[in-house]
Amino acid sequence: MTSSSTGIRIHDPDHTAATPTVVDGGANRPLSLKEYAMRYRLMLLGMTLTLFGIFTPVVMVPYAFSDDYTDLWMAVSGEPTAQFGKNIIDASAITGRPFSGFLIQWFFSAAGSIDNLRFVRLVGVITIVALALLLCWALIRSRIKPIYGALIAVFVCSLPTFQVYGSWAVLFSAPLAALLAGAASLFAVAGVNAPRGLVRDRLLASVALLLAALLIYQPGAMFFWVFFAVALVGAVENSERSLALVRAHFAVGAVGLVLAYAELKLTVHFMGSATGAGRNHLTHDIGGKAHWFFHDPLYHALNLFDLTPTPWFAALVATVAATGILLRLLERGARPALYAIVALVLIPLTYLPNLVVTESWAAYRTQVALSSLIALYFCFGAITLWLTFRDWLRLHVSRRGLLASDQLALAFSVVFVGVSVLAAARNVLTLFVEPHITEQRMLRSQVAALPDGVKRVGFVLTDPFTEGGRWPTLSQEGMSNLVAYDEFGLPSSDLPWTLAPSVNLMLHDEGRLQFNGPHPELDAYESWSTVFPKGEPVIDLRGLLKLREP
Repeated sequence: MTSSSTGIRIHDPDHTAATPTVVDGGANRPLSLKEYAMRYRLMLLGMTLTLFGIFTPVVMVPYAFSDDYTDLWMAVSGEPTAQFGKNIIDASAITGRPFSGFLIQWFFSAAGSIDNLRFVRLVGVITIVALALLLCWALIRSRIKPIYGALIAVFVCSLPTFQVYGSWAVLFSAPLAALLAGAASLFAVAGVNAPRGLVRDRLLASVALLLAALLIYQPGAMFFWVFFAVALVGAVENSERSLALVRAHFAVGAVGLVLAYAELKLTVHFMGSATGAGRNHLTHDIGGKAHWFFHDPLYHALNLFDLTPTPWFAALVATVAATGILLRLLERGARPALYAIVALVLIPLTYLPNLVVTESWAAYRTQVALSSLIALYFCFGAITLWLTFRDWLRLHVSRRGLLASDQLALAFSVVFVGVSVLAAARNVLTLFVEPHITEQRMLRSQVAALPDGVKRVGFVLTDPFTEGGRWPTLSQEGMSNLVAYDEFGLPSSDLPWTLAPSVNLMLHDEGRLQFNGPHPELDAYESWSTVFPKGEPVIDLRGLLKLREP
């Protein structure tokens, strides 16, 4: 058995796997997108059905969560809110995401109701599937065996960050940022391969795609570096090509980030101190930010699909990734030092937009590129460790035994990814869909009981319990036992800015409120409140706790 001279492969002289390249005129050329779609259509169908299986509940069940209520109300009514300011587009532009603002405004306006937000989520799910298929193509082009490329792509796109994207309507455009960033990397790779006359055009296209991704959602745009890592795997033994890929990606990345930052500064200059502008302030506490990065986002990313992180699992993932990658570089890498440095630099680069600002909030939605990169490192490390063990095994077992070990390795890989997929499906169902549809039904029943023409309504907040401010933790209120950041398991009625929009939208669904007409004033009360103004109807969802499964 040998490892392939062009990347990570699993084969031996007597049992060669199907090559991931197409032979044309005696010369190998990268697999084209059309050839990829035709050759592996059954595999791609399996990937698509698997990912859609995870997210089926979010496109079947009509519900809203958290900012969905506020953004939907702003989109259909045109009214401002204290939390998000004058309108959705301005609120997004001031944080450097104007394209996201336009997309949310257009899609939420088209949806028009809470029930129709499932179609907005469907767009996000379709984009996640497209990203997985594109990632698999990139992996195959980097000489990863197709079946393992498919497993890695499904594994990456079932991580917690994608569970959030698929389950939260307001984040439906975030996977699009990752998809455009991946395409930007592929154009940068194409620029390295292109004739001299086409290099500039392809690099300009790469910059344009990356800039568009940054103007949608900066954390998603950092997926550019994930695809870059995949491209480097295919060039691990070609130092000239490796350097060209490094130069192209860092040049495109630098230009794209500078242009996005310039756009942000111009927006802030013309809009002034609009709501959300404070989130753009650059940090000067380098040491504190580094400490936070290692102890929060990186720690959670190293726990892969586990929402209850533990140090031992993070250490195991880090050990497998580091040991396997170092072995690979020392055995086959043309420039092991260069690869090691780039591999380390990519870790903070994938989280750069959140590292350079003063805000320190490592929600899973911000970890998309970081967690995906760590997952790739883990997979690459595990494959290399298996190949090393297989080299030893080849000397001690028969050919039949070696083939059996290959089948066992594949079976183990399928089971591991299957565990991730099942965990993702369970999280989506039990921490998003079931809690929010139950909360929404209880809210609808109490809104329906409000008298016609009511002028003032009380609303009791449901507060989650956090031990020392750490996440995840146990929830005191709501239907789920687990709360992770402001995403998994958090009741929408915990957030003051969702209360009035949710009541107004439900009154409109009942035909008792017009978007351009008067609507009731809302008074928010803390969860421990027991005394309310006489004669004021009160919405109280603290009964959710009684519905929680033991």
